[in-house]
Parts: sequence; C-alpha cells; structure tokens
Amino acid sequence: MLRTDHGSITLSGSMDMFGPGPYGGDAAVTGGTGTYAEAEGQAEVVIDDDYAKLRISLDD
Repeated sequence: MLRTDHGSITLSGSMDMFGPGPYGGDAAVTGGTGTYAEAEGQAEVVIDDDYAKLRISLDD
C-alpha cells in the first residue's frame, strides 16, 4: 500500500529477489482510498539497495 496526502493506493504483485539486484516486477493497482477509491491500473516496481522506484499508471 502506498500512502499519499490524498489517500492510499493498493498494489498486488510478486517479485523474485534472488541473486544480485536490482530487482523488478509488475503489480496491479487493485484499489485505494480517498482520491484513489476504486483505482485500477498497473505499476512497475524496481528495488535497488536502499531505494524503491515505482511508476504507477492509473486507468481512466
């Protein structure tokens, strides 16, 4: 779950984290709260050492 000042976004997905990073994967946006209630879309996730990068695309 990602929290913002306007609500939260819920993601669902899995990622293998074997071997040296960075690690990446895709996740589905499955809902949220506040401004993001009933949100749908997809997210691209990259985890490398001490940071995580997310690119979230919400459907209209």
